[in-house]
Amino acid sequence: MTVPEAEWLQQIAAGGESRREAVSALYRHYAARFRGYFQRRGASPADAEELCQDSFVRLVRALDRGTRVEQPRAWIWSVAQSQWLDWRRGAGPDTEDIADWEAAQSQDDPADRSLHLDDCVRRQFAAYSAAYPVGAQALLWASVEQFTAPEIGELLGRTPGATRQFLSEARKRVRGYLAVCQEWLDDSS
Repeated sequence: MTVPEAEWLQQIAAGGESRREAVSALYRHYAARFRGYFQRRGASPADAEELCQDSFVRLVRALDRGTRVEQPRAWIWSVAQSQWLDWRRGAGPDTEDIADWEAAQSQDDPADRSLHLDDCVRRQFAAYSAAYPVGAQALLWASVEQFTAPEIGELLGRTPGATRQFLSEARKRVRGYLAVCQEWLDDSS
């Protein structure tokens, strides 16, 4: 099975009209994900948009320099990671402390309880992300992006076996964070 990312990267490297189409396709596929990635780390929406665009510029320039790509999806994410790290070394944003968030209050309405469950999960995952940012990102790559262990391993600089172990430990940790949301789950059923 060929991933479209491999084709898009080849077209970008080749140049010409197909390059423009490939950059557009890649942008449509990854821009929202990149912005979310940057915002979860504390970037404002405006900064996240700038970081996203700069990531695509960096990606095209790397391909123009002849960068060889073995794992296309992992490499694309590594470009975004590099962009984030470079930006953080400069002027990092102020971030909101999760401890300052208002606690959710129980409601009798099932729809409200469901909203509180969603809010609890979001807040707890944000707390987990603050404490274990690499683990949180790896879990998102595995569950949302459907990355394989070798792809995540390449991004993390780990072997596939070590990556599977890391993901297992990350899942255990995040379950601990999400355990406090159990009361909302019990109330909403």
